[in-house]
Amino acid sequence: MADITHGTWIKDGKAIDAVYQDGAKVYGRNLFLKSKVIANNYGTNGAYKQITVEPFDSTTNMWHVVSGKGNGGNVGLYWYGYANTKLPDTSDWSFSADVKGTGNIQKFGIELSSANPVVGTVGSEWSRVSQTGHFDNPKIKTIIMYFDTTNSPVDVYIKLPKLESGKIATACTPAPEDILK
Repeated sequence: MADITHGTWIKDGKAIDAVYQDGAKVYGRNLFLKSKVIANNYGTNGAYKQITVEPFDSTTNMWHVVSGKGNGGNVGLYWYGYANTKLPDTSDWSFSADVKGTGNIQKFGIELSSANPVVGTVGSEWSRVSQTGHFDNPKIKTIIMYFDTTNSPVDVYIKLPKLESGKIATACTPAPEDILK
């Protein structure tokens, strides 16, 4: 019997990476460390944008991305090579986060890989946005969250990112390493 302890599924005293219920994945191990704190270790893409880290509540931070309409196409955040050691060279991936605000998502996953369409939308209420895909032996596995400024401005908040192995994005849980520290 498996149970969840502090965001990590435990079975027979050992942490497990995925849990299935009736054939559907309901939990996957978060490979994105410090998903609640979201430290300032990211790069930024695009001109004429402002990206800050702001508190959501006493334990969770969020990114705030702002850019005007027509300010150079795609703006957003990236983590160069972040998934290089976290995902196998030939594998499926999923990336998700909670998003709120205004803007059009361009890509929300791993750059230079095949990607399915983004699931979810940016709106006035928090919603989970995700993208899944597959890569075959990429040299660099860079996570990106890009928004298109061609036809509209961007003013979005992003929190609780989750990178997982597999084709199904699941609800955010902290990485086991974050709980143990």
